[in-house]
Amino acid sequence: CIRDRFRNANDAKTYALAANRVAKQENNEERIAWSIYHTAYANSFLAEFDEAMSGIEKSLLISKKLKNNLLLFKNHNLKANILSETENEFKAFDEYLIAKKYADLTDNPLNSIVVSVNIAYLKKIHKDHQEAIVLFKENLVLINSIETTDPKKETYKKQILFNLADTYLRIKNPREATKYNKLAIQICDKKESALFYHLLLMNNAISNYQLKDFDNAIEVSKKVVKYYQSINNEDRLTTPYFYLGKSYYEQKNYSKAIKYLSLIHISEP
Repeated sequence: CIRDRFRNANDAKTYALAANRVAKQENNEERIAWSIYHTAYANSFLAEFDEAMSGIEKSLLISKKLKNNLLLFKNHNLKANILSETENEFKAFDEYLIAKKYADLTDNPLNSIVVSVNIAYLKKIHKDHQEAIVLFKENLVLINSIETTDPKKETYKKQILFNLADTYLRIKNPREATKYNKLAIQICDKKESALFYHLLLMNNAISNYQLKDFDNAIEVSKKVVKYYQSINNEDRLTTPYFYLGKSYYEQKNYSKAIKYLSLIHISEP
């Protein structure tokens, strides 16, 4: 994956554009299509969505000509991700269905899982929680049955477990959420996947809050705050501040509740 080779999307884009120039010199259509896709992928991380979508359409034209199912899957999946990111969820759903068709033709079940999990995520954010849970669980069973050394398997499994925990928290079922969250933490390296690990810790804090274990909710939320402050990620501080404030409020410690709730920055619409 091009993103894994570079520290940021700008580096990835520079590499992809260079690869595109070489591919054009060689008149290699498959490499041209891949380099355009990788450029679009990098653009999507830079929030340059129009440019990314334009690249996807160009890559799709070549992919269809070559009947390259892997490229067709990746382009349609990326297109759907962008549509979802830009709040065009219904169009995203249609694109995911197309991506799923091509993913199934690649003979790599991990590709099919990627799309199915994306569809489940859409259902989750549209509050179709039970349908999302069914899909996440189906894919959890499937991924556990796959025998492969591909490191993506563990990555996708962690994402499925996280989403199951998050979905259960959204329907106020902290006990089920805790079960799946613990499974995710067990396979998550605290150092190598620090950001994801602290997302799981935040799930843990929310579970504690819903279980009225406010002391642990506070303790875990403070760990999350400390981490986000250490990486200067202010945007992610909103959730731990919110649950710190709510937990202190439930303990009738109103001064601390006000302290943390007042730290939440609400952006203008």
